[in-house]
Amino acid sequence: FLRWTWGIDRAWLYLVAIGLSFGLAWLAYVLIEQPVRRRPLSAPWQWGLALMALITTWNGIDTLGYKYKGKIFLGSSPEPVPENEKIFGRVENLPKGLKIHLGKCEANPANMSLSASDLPSLLDCRKAGTLKGELFLLGDSHAYHMLPAIAIVAKKTGKALSFSNMQGCLIAPGLTTTFIITNKPHVACEKFSSLELERAAQRLSPGDIVVISNWQYWELLAIREAAKGIKVENKFVKDGRLITKTEAINSYVESLRYFARRLRSKGIKLVVFIDTPWLKDLVVQCEAWGQKRPDSSDATYCSPEPSVFAYHHKELSKVLAKAAHEINGFYLFDPTKFFLSPSGNGLVMHRSKSGEILYLDQTHISNSASKRLAQPFLEFLINNGLVAANPR
Repeated sequence: FLRWTWGIDRAWLYLVAIGLSFGLAWLAYVLIEQPVRRRPLSAPWQWGLALMALITTWNGIDTLGYKYKGKIFLGSSPEPVPENEKIFGRVENLPKGLKIHLGKCEANPANMSLSASDLPSLLDCRKAGTLKGELFLLGDSHAYHMLPAIAIVAKKTGKALSFSNMQGCLIAPGLTTTFIITNKPHVACEKFSSLELERAAQRLSPGDIVVISNWQYWELLAIREAAKGIKVENKFVKDGRLITKTEAINSYVESLRYFARRLRSKGIKLVVFIDTPWLKDLVVQCEAWGQKRPDSSDATYCSPEPSVFAYHHKELSKVLAKAAHEINGFYLFDPTKFFLSPSGNGLVMHRSKSGEILYLDQTHISNSASKRLAQPFLEFLINNGLVAANPR
C-alpha cells in the first residue's frame, strides 16, 4: 500500500510500515481470529463476509493500481518521469507530422491463429516520404521506444516510415520464446515474425531498410534483473520441443542470416539494433536513493553491476556479430555508449548530465533518450552508405 501511495523511500516510512503491519496483525487477531474461534459464524455469514472481503480487496487494488498509481505518490520524487517523456500511447510526444495510428500498429499477442490478415494495416502504420525509399521499423516494445528516433531520421532523409510490432516478441521465425506476461510459449510471436518478414520481403523495394529492435537481453539471453537482482528463466521451443539457450541463440542467428540474405537478393538492407542497457530498479527508486548520497553518481543506484552488464553486452554483441558476419547489407547499430556514464566507470545512467530522464522503467527508454539517438543513427546510416548525406 505504501509503495503505491505515499512511498516507502524514507526511514520513517519504513518504521510506519513495520508499525502498521504489527498493528493490523494484532487487530486481525483480536477482532477476527479469536471471535471466530469462540463463536463460529453460520454459513450465510461466512459466505457473505468472504464475498464482501473479496469485492473490497479487488476494488482497492484496482483503484490503487490503475486510477491512482503514480498520482498520489508523496515520496521524495512524486513523478520522476514527466508526461512529455512517455512514449507508449502518447502520440503528441512523437515528432510533428507523424500520422501513424499507434494503437493499430500492434498485432495481438494472444492470437494463437494469427494470419496475414491479422497483421497491422500499413494504411494506418505508414507515413509517406518526400523522396524514394522506406524505413520499416519492426519488433516489440523496444521497437516502439525507438519510434521517435526513427521518425526523425525518416523525416531528415525524406524516406517513408512504416511500423509494426508485437508485445514481447523476438523477431526470429522458427523460434518460440516465453511470453513474459503469461509465462507461456509465445506462439503468436513466432507466427508474427514469419508473416511480417515475408510481407517485408514481398512489398519493399531496392534501397529500402528494415530496422529490427528487440528486448534481446530478456528474449534471447534470458536476462531480466528485477529490483532485487532476481534472474527470471526464459524457455525456448523449436519444432515443438524445448531447446537450450545455446540452441536458441544458434537458431536466432540462422534466422537473421536467412532473412538478411533474402532481403539482400532484392536489394533491401537490414539493420538490427543491439538492445539498450537495462536498469536494476525503477526510476522512482533511483531518484530517491540518489538524493541520499549527493556525492555519488545517480547511476549508482539504478545501474546493474558494471562487470555484469559488460559481460552480457559483450555476449549479445558476439551473437549479433556472428549473425551479420560476411553478409553484405546486414548492419548492427549499438546505442549502448549513449546510456553509460561519461566517466568511463561502466555505470548505466538513468539521467543524462543535462538532467533529462533517459528511462521510463527498467528497460524502456524515454522520449528524450530516443530522440538523442536520432543523429547518431542518421550518421551511422550515412557512414555505411545506406542513405544520402544531403538528401534533396
